[in-house]
Amino acid sequence: MYHFSKKSPKKLTKSFLDLILINTIIPLQFVYQQQKGNVNQERILKLINAIKPEKNAITEKFNELGIKSKSAFKTQSLLELKNKYCAPKRCLECAIGNKILANFRAHRFSNTFA
Repeated sequence: MYHFSKKSPKKLTKSFLDLILINTIIPLQFVYQQQKGNVNQERILKLINAIKPEKNAITEKFNELGIKSKSAFKTQSLLELKNKYCAPKRCLECAIGNKILANFRAHRFSNTFA
């Protein structure tokens, strides 16, 4: 016996549309402008800074570390840092990684003599 359910219409959410902008439209616009030899960086930066910060597991981890994002520009920057420095374990070459390690060492050292 089969039960059929009524299909509900699918809606595009604001966050999904923002992801399309961040990951498709803005990069394509940049490449197109670059090919034309007329990159309007100010306009592109203004656009990505106007988009709410992306929420995912990686940005949430940065948020837990006290690194809060106010725009998609910052979340994209954090994702790039994670891919270029955190994933290949290049913490000592990263300003954020250095700060986290310094805080960890200081906390660990202070607990040793507490």
